[in-house]
Amino acid sequence: MTRGAFRDMPVGMLLQEEIAEERSIAHRGIRVQSPDGWVLVTHVCKTFPMQAWRLATTSFTLECAGKHLVAVAGGGFTQVECLAPGQLVVTESGLERVVSVEKCEGAREMYDLRVDSRDHTYFTDGILSHNSTGIGAAALYEFEQRDYHRSLYIAPLKDQVKTFADKLQEMQMGSVFNPERALAMGLRNNLYYKQSARGGSIRLQNLLTDPSRVRGQTVDKILVDEAQDFDAEHLPELAQVQKASENPALVFAGTSKDIDTCLENQFQMGSRGIWHIRGGRPNLWYSLNDPD
Repeated sequence: MTRGAFRDMPVGMLLQEEIAEERSIAHRGIRVQSPDGWVLVTHVCKTFPMQAWRLATTSFTLECAGKHLVAVAGGGFTQVECLAPGQLVVTESGLERVVSVEKCEGAREMYDLRVDSRDHTYFTDGILSHNSTGIGAAALYEFEQRDYHRSLYIAPLKDQVKTFADKLQEMQMGSVFNPERALAMGLRNNLYYKQSARGGSIRLQNLLTDPSRVRGQTVDKILVDEAQDFDAEHLPELAQVQKASENPALVFAGTSKDIDTCLENQFQMGSRGIWHIRGGRPNLWYSLNDPD
C-alpha cells in the first residue's frame, strides 16, 4: 500500500527513518483495524519504487502495488491488478463491488505491514488486505546471512507460488540484497531460484499431487505456505530432502479454514502459538503468548 494508507491508524504517522526494508515497530504500539478489531502492527517493509494501482469500490478507494492481496467474495485473496469491475471484495462495510481498477501515474515506494491478527488480515483504506512480507523477509535474511543455507518454499498451487515469488522479488529489489549484485557475481537469480554469495539458495515450487517434484534436493529449511490446502501425505517426502541437513527446519503457514487440514493438524501437534524461550540464566524461561 502507499504511504497515504497509514491515515486510518489511531496514532501518528510513522517516521521515515523507521520505514526502511524490514523493521520491527511493535514497540510503537501502532494498530490497524482488522475483522478482529484493532490489531498491532509488528513490522513494516518498504519496497523499491513501483507502479501503483488505484482500486475503487462503492465506498472506498485504495492505492497500492498491483500484487497487493485483497479479500474477495467466497474466501481467498486476489491481486489488485487481477481484479475486474463488478467483482465483489470484502470491506469494512461488507461485500462491495469493484467500480474501477486502474494504474496510477508514475512509480512510488510501497509499504507492506505485518500484523498480529488471527488470520494476518487488516483493512487498508477500508478494504480487507492480507500481509505477505513476514515469511519473505525471514527467507531473504537467512538467504544472505547464513552460510550454505538452502531453503525450499512450497505452496500447493502455481498461482500461490507466483504471488510469493513476486513479493520476494519486490523485497529483494528494494534491499541491500539486490538481484543485480548476484547476477554481477555470476549467480543465478530469477523468480523461482536464487543463489547467494554465501553458497546458499532459495527454491520456490508448487506441490499439489506429485511429491516426486521435490526429490533429488537437499535443503535445510522447508516452508509450506498455504498449508491449509497442502496434502499431509506428502510430508514423508519432504522429510527425505532434509535427511542430510544438520539443522533441518520445517515451517507451516497459512489460514486455517477448518479442523481437518494439514495446517490445523500441525498446529494441534505443536505449541499452539506458545513459545518457550530460554532467558539466559538457569531456570529462566520466557513464555510468549501464554495467557497464564
